Amino acid sequence: MATAPDNAPRGVLPDEWPMFVAMGAFAFLSVALAILVRTWSDAVFITHFPASWLSLFFIVSAFAFAPTTVAYAALARRVALVRLNTGALGLFAVVALACVGASGKWSVFAAALVLAIVSPLTNVAAWSTILERLDSRQARRLIPLIGGVGTAGAVGGGSLGAWLVDRWGTGALLWAVVAVLLVMLPFPRWVTAGQPDRPTRRPADPGFAEGWRALGKNRLLRVVGAATFLMAVGTNLTDYLLKARLQVELAPEQIALFFAWFHSLTNVAVLAFQFLVVAPAVHRLGISRSFSAHPAVVLGGALLCVVSPSLIAAVALRSADTLLKFTFHSSTQDLVVTPVPQVERTQAKVFLKGIVYPLGGLTAGLLIPLVALAGPWAAP
Repeated sequence: MATAPDNAPRGVLPDEWPMFVAMGAFAFLSVALAILVRTWSDAVFITHFPASWLSLFFIVSAFAFAPTTVAYAALARRVALVRLNTGALGLFAVVALACVGASGKWSVFAAALVLAIVSPLTNVAAWSTILERLDSRQARRLIPLIGGVGTAGAVGGGSLGAWLVDRWGTGALLWAVVAVLLVMLPFPRWVTAGQPDRPTRRPADPGFAEGWRALGKNRLLRVVGAATFLMAVGTNLTDYLLKARLQVELAPEQIALFFAWFHSLTNVAVLAFQFLVVAPAVHRLGISRSFSAHPAVVLGGALLCVVSPSLIAAVALRSADTLLKFTFHSSTQDLVVTPVPQVERTQAKVFLKGIVYPLGGLTAGLLIPLVALAGPWAAP
């Protein structure tokens, strides 16, 4: 793999600081928002429904997410990105405000479903704006730093969520979501300051058809696609196992507080691993062993949960999944596909995020009734 020359600039250049601060804040807020949404939806869902109903939620959200991302990609080719993302953030704020009053069983289901789409699309809006502003050399230097700031947003979102829940209850989380979306409104223009307001300069962001063809032509991409699918299935199943145990062992008012601190602390670990552990571990173990770390540990944790079903086992399994997915898996996946031409690699990534990952969620939803038959994990 080619490396940058020793005299290549590193880090943030002096004239890039205003742009970097805007990008970092945008990434920070988008991830903090995702944690606030996730904390609220996780808590209210399992206080209104048995955990086994996550099966239906995963299936419906998988069917809803793919067409929504297709619609966004189509609009990005026709509407100036700043206008599109600013309008989307404003719309999302209105939608979140409408969800504040959700209290009945099915209104909670609908609100959780809608916000499960809003949250990742907000992240898409942030990163599409950031990537539109950077050239290829800037991207190589700045994206890892911006990604680290984004992970810090998960820590901040979890800590804020815990404080809000402890002081005002679970409902305060949605008011925070509305506030964060409103704060984010000017960021698409701040990040792209000095650039013409136009549709994305990539004339045809790779569509799903191109991504499918890229996977069909390249065996390495097919392996990565299979790994992504299995990771998505495993993540959603471990999510179910944790929620089923929480529903059995914690009071409803404790669940939101648990999720807020869980997201905050696991992402502290993610930050530490990203900057201190992953690079030397990959260098020592090699790419193939490092790439296998996530599935191996999750499989071992799942077996532990079968042998000794408990809240501690479920928390350990979900923590390991989160930690390894966002460190070893994401880092080694980028290294694994390095030999693949850039165009095919980008096409495949679009397909993996927009189709394969939701398909994994759909499959997990179909498997949950079978997992629930194990007995110890089934909530009353």
